[in-house]
Amino acid sequence: MRLTWRRADGAVCPYVANGTDYDYILGEFTQKIYDKLAAYEDAEEQGLLVRTPYRVGDLFWAVAYSDPRVIRVRLYQITYHHKYGWVLWVENIDNENDWWKVPLKEFEAWSCFDSYEEAEAELKGLKGETEDV
Repeated sequence: MRLTWRRADGAVCPYVANGTDYDYILGEFTQKIYDKLAAYEDAEEQGLLVRTPYRVGDLFWAVAYSDPRVIRVRLYQITYHHKYGWVLWVENIDNENDWWKVPLKEFEAWSCFDSYEEAEAELKGLKGETEDV
């Protein structure tokens, strides 16, 4: 349950009914805010609060290194593996049998892009590097 709302000017306000007693806001409501903040902080410390570059279901572009090409992919799911930690499952939307498991800590090094043009430029750079070798 949300405890706050954001006004159009960006200010954060408590999510209480008009006319709510000021003592309630300073007392019980403030305690609810502390409890919720503590739950988030506990989750963060336990590694349960995860930030990812994309949300489950998001589409983006990637460079496939095994067969250098640009592909359209979707973040399919996020799971936890005892050895690798948080793992992002990415699927090729043109081939349901083509998917990868990428540890979150390695995901930033994986070539993912919001536009086809960015991915294509990365691919051209990779091909240029391999031709020089």
